[in-house]
Amino acid sequence: MLLARSDKAPLFLGDPGDFKDFLSDYEDLADAHHLSDSQRSHTIIKYIPSELRDLWRLQKGFNTSAWDTFKGKLFILYPDDTTVQRYTKQQLWKLVHEAARYHMCDACDVAEYYCRFLTIAGPLLHKRKLTVDDRDEQFWDGFHPKDQDCLESRLFASHPHHNTTTPYDFQVVYEAARVLFSQARFNRRGRNFNVSPPEMDSGDEEAPSRTREHFFDRVADGGHHARRLSTDASHRCRTRDSSALNDH
Repeated sequence: MLLARSDKAPLFLGDPGDFKDFLSDYEDLADAHHLSDSQRSHTIIKYIPSELRDLWRLQKGFNTSAWDTFKGKLFILYPDDTTVQRYTKQQLWKLVHEAARYHMCDACDVAEYYCRFLTIAGPLLHKRKLTVDDRDEQFWDGFHPKDQDCLESRLFASHPHHNTTTPYDFQVVYEAARVLFSQARFNRRGRNFNVSPPEMDSGDEEAPSRTREHFFDRVADGGHHARRLSTDASHRCRTRDSSALNDH
């Protein structure tokens, strides 16, 4: 295979308008080198920016070597503007506003939010309809305020010299949240991790968990849908919590 730095290698920078041609060039290259489905999924990651790699790895089909399934998910991430209405800042606002109403349940919720957010924010950024600071600020705004309290302590400890007048880079927040809420899940199952939710003030109503049945209804605008967490994911979280109670 061609090195990613080669001037003859296919390269995708995140612009949806370039995705179809990129994928065609990549598949021609993969065919020439007789790559298996598993190799196609894992090799394509070399030809995209590092900030997109986590998002692509989260797509269905990547870890199961189902190339056609994985490819289909990528087409959803980068729709053809000639057939699908473009993503809008209003859609992103709806996703962020709705996500902030709920506490994170575990690292699965963090990954789901990250994926949905970048599905909309990525094209807006590359079309210069969203600035980097706007992206970072809105990603942060998608966390419930009490989850932000937990995250803020962790971020301050790991980045003590961060300029507090600017938002943390969304990738830094994502990595911190993924670790924090992985530990929080174990903590709820009785493990001795030092991760606990912030104390509630008297009179505060506890925010609903992301495992509630109706948390990801559809946030739709102009034919695009920012889907919320699936019922299967909700059932999985509830089952884990139930098992934890039975253990005690």
